[in-house]
Amino acid sequence: MTINLAKRIPVGKGCAYTGISRRDTMIFPNNRSFEIAIYGAYDAFGLIGPEQNGIAILDNDNLRVVLDRYSEIQTGYFGASENQVKEYLKIAAMNWEQFVEFVNNNEKTRNKI
Repeated sequence: MTINLAKRIPVGKGCAYTGISRRDTMIFPNNRSFEIAIYGAYDAFGLIGPEQNGIAILDNDNLRVVLDRYSEIQTGYFGASENQVKEYLKIAAMNWEQFVEFVNNNEKTRNKI
């Protein structure tokens, strides 16, 4: 299996996470909403980079990338790795407190919650 470039999440003018193999919306009891996805490549103005891949978390309320390139592998060209799926499922099962702690203490975080 190779990445499906049609499955994408736009993250700015001309840029997107692409090759999405899993994607969910996490809505917490405080009504905060986040997208979580495993992506196989990053599309920067048509330049596809499968070396930039992993798990991304996007803040739906503040419209920004919270974290990306988490659990990155050498290439996302062949889809999600077993470890990426395992990490994705761990994150998806977190409660609000666990999620905030995970994001705010992660080296891949761009914007703390």
